[in-house]
Amino acid sequence: MKAKFIQVGKNFEIRLEDGTVYTSNKNETSKVFTDRVRKAAALDQGDLDITELTIDTFKNLTVEQLQTAKAKESGLLVALLDQAIAARGIEKPATNGGLSAEAQKNVDAINNREANKKAADEAKAKTAADKLAAKEAAAAVKAEAKAKKDAEKAAKKAEKVAAPKQTLKEVMAAAAEAKKNVGHALKFAPHRTAMKTDGVINGVWVDKRVPMALYRIFDADGVMYNKIINAPDLEIGELVPNKKAEEAAAKKAEKEVAATAKKEAAEKAKTEKAEAKIKAAEEKAAAAVKKAEEKAAAAVKKAEEAATIKKQMAEKHAAEAAAKA
Repeated sequence: MKAKFIQVGKNFEIRLEDGTVYTSNKNETSKVFTDRVRKAAALDQGDLDITELTIDTFKNLTVEQLQTAKAKESGLLVALLDQAIAARGIEKPATNGGLSAEAQKNVDAINNREANKKAADEAKAKTAADKLAAKEAAAAVKAEAKAKKDAEKAAKKAEKVAAPKQTLKEVMAAAAEAKKNVGHALKFAPHRTAMKTDGVINGVWVDKRVPMALYRIFDADGVMYNKIINAPDLEIGELVPNKKAEEAAAKKAEKEVAATAKKEAAEKAKTEKAEAKIKAAEEKAAAAVKKAEEKAAAAVKKAEEAATIKKQMAEKHAAEAAAKA
C-alpha cells in the first residue's frame, strides 16, 4: 500500500492511501517511527511503499491551490503546505518547530486522538488480560476440584476392592497377628478422602459377618476410624508411649505397695496383739501360781498350827489322865 511521509521540524507523520494517519511520539526518531508504522500496518494493510512529501512536491501548484488544499487538510500536511506557501513569500511559517498555530492545533488534536486511542487499546488489552487471567484462575480451580474429586473416587474405589475371601479362622489368626501393632503410630486415609492423616492404633476387632479384621484408630482429635488391617493406604510406624497406661501401671504399683504395707502392718499388729495376750496370760498364770503357793503355804501353816494345838491338847489330856491314875 502506498503511503506519504511528512516531516516538519522534529515531528513526523505517515498517511496511508486508505486514509489512516500515523503521528510520531515525542522524541521518537524518524527510523523508529517508520519501523513502528510499517510493523503496525503490516497486520492490516500489508507492506508500505512510502514516499516523502516536501515543499518541492507542491512546486507546480499555485498559491491559491495550496491555500485551498490547506483548508481541507489537517495535521503536519497543513504545516508542510504552510512552508510551501511561505516559500512563495506569501506567509511565513511559525518558528516554533516549524508549525503555525493552526497546524500545531491540528497536530495536537491528532496526538490527543492517538493518545486516547492508545489508552483505549491499553484498557481493552488490560480488560482482555484480566478476563483471561480470571478464566485461567477459574479453570485452575475447576481442574483442582476435579483432581480432588478423582482422587476421592480412586480412594473410594480402592477401599471397595474386595480382599481375597478368607475363612473366619484365617481372619481370627490375622487379627491375632495384627494385635502386635496396637499402640503404634500410623498414617492412613480416612474414608472418602485421599489425604493421609496421623493416628494411633487403639485395637483390633473382627467383623464376623464378612468376615474381616479391622484396626480401631484414633486421630489427634480423638475421632475414631475403622480400617481393614491390610488396607493399602496404611503406613504403620513406631510404638507410641501410652501415657495413660503408664499412669495406670504406676497407680497399680502404688496400690500394690500400699496393700503390702497394710498387710504387713496388720500382721505385725496381730503378732504384737498375740504376744501381748500371751504375756498377759503368762502374768495371770504366774499370779495364780503365786496365789496358790501363798494359799498352800497358809494351809500348811494352819495345818501345822492345828497339829501343834492338837498335840498340846493330847499331851495335856494324857497328863491329866496320868495325874488321875
